[in-house]
Amino acid sequence: MASGADEPAGQSIRPATPDDAGLFVRVYELASHGLAPYLWRQAAGPGGDAMALALERIAGRIAERDSSGTLVMEVDGRPAGGITTYEIGPDPVTIDGNLDPNIVPMVELENLAPGTLYINAVAVLPEYQSLGIGSRLIRRIEAIAPAPGTSLIVEDGNERAWRLYESLGYRFAAARPLKAVGWECDSSEWWLMTRPRD
Repeated sequence: MASGADEPAGQSIRPATPDDAGLFVRVYELASHGLAPYLWRQAAGPGGDAMALALERIAGRIAERDSSGTLVMEVDGRPAGGITTYEIGPDPVTIDGNLDPNIVPMVELENLAPGTLYINAVAVLPEYQSLGIGSRLIRRIEAIAPAPGTSLIVEDGNERAWRLYESLGYRFAAARPLKAVGWECDSSEWWLMTRPRD
């Protein structure tokens, strides 16, 4: 994906490759405010290498998924941020006792947005923030979204993020309690926000 006319000089968006796994570890860390690293530690188990597990899983997901849904923004040839998505299926995901309690409310919210292209994580590295990169990544993803449009989940306490999403046309759709188990978070609710395709 080459740089588009709407992208400032020096910025370009391209599909992610498995070699971008390290960047997307940072994207998940920044976007989840600590939840992703906690889940990686849980999955790795006592004495396990959580970072190696994260890199392996992320590289595998990038390789398996349609590359148009996982994008990297580069600034002067250097990765500056990324976005990763997946399409929510038509049928609700069954919630059982094996699901981490931190994930249950998020799955409940995803079940309310069937058929949408779900923005699983979007983040910009700190040194490249305030350049409009996050907005451009989201706009590029919206262009490939199916008819129902796009969806995402954000913490109610992350005002900077949800204000940005509102400015891009996303609207509050539903909420579930956020009860952080094993990690720290100042928010009290998860919010589902959606935007229909133009």
